[in-house]
Order: sequence, then C-alpha cells, then structure tokens
Amino acid sequence: MGKSWKKTRLRLYNAYFEPTFTTEQNIENRLPGIDREHWRWFLDYRAKVETKKRIEEIEQQDESSRVLSQNDSIAQVFGKEKPGRVRGVGFEPTPSQLFGPNSHAPGNGVQLKETKRKLLELQAELEGEKLKRKAMEDEAAAEKKKMKAMESSLI
Repeated sequence: MGKSWKKTRLRLYNAYFEPTFTTEQNIENRLPGIDREHWRWFLDYRAKVETKKRIEEIEQQDESSRVLSQNDSIAQVFGKEKPGRVRGVGFEPTPSQLFGPNSHAPGNGVQLKETKRKLLELQAELEGEKLKRKAMEDEAAAEKKKMKAMESSLI
C-alpha cells in the first residue's frame, strides 16, 4: 500500500507540476478532485528551501555525494537507509543490491573516526567530572568531621 501511495504521489507530481509555472499556477494546474490546500501543502513540501540548501551544501563539500551511494547528500541529510528500500529509488532495489552486501555496516571510515574521537572526548570529560565529584565528596566528608568535632567540643 505504501509503495502504491508513493508511486501515485510521484506520478501526480510529475504529471501536474510544471517547473516554469508560479506556485499559484501550479496550484491551479492540480488534478480535479484534489483539495487546493492539500496540493499547496504537497508542493511546499516538495520545494522546501532549507532542505534544498542542506543538500546543496553537502554536495559542494563532497563531489562524491552527488553519486548514488550510502554517503550521498540525501543519506547525509536524512540518515541511513531503511532495510528493503533506497530513498529516491523506491522499494524495488534494496540497499544491498545497490551498494553491496555490507551496506548495513555502520558508517564509513570518516564517520567511524569522528565517532571514536567524540567517544574519547566524552570519556575524558566523564573522568574529569568523576574527579570533581570525588573532590567534592572528600571535602564534604572533611566538613562533616569538623562539624562532629565541634559538636563534641560543645557538649
């Protein structure tokens, strides 16, 4: 059902959207029976500026991101592919058919290095926080001893 709905949306978009038209002209050019506001929302969804900007930025940083791959601009924006489908290609080819049998392996080398670096950074931060906590506990224990000593001298 999802596959059919996706194909229908793509078919409608390709049949009734004209890139040379204004937004209002494209809204008027919708299929009869489709609510005007629903079609407007659909066209706005397909043309979101922030999504296009993120994709353009990623493509400018890495020319290889323009090629269909696990690290293409779409994958960098939307994340890892789900099993059984590839974004922009549909349900027919699976990630392993397009990218090879290890397509569900965690990330590429750059991502792995970055993850390891971040992990080490967080571990160092955690150790620093543990040392601070230990120092505070020691200080609290020392203060408690002083209080007990004061209490006993007062008694």
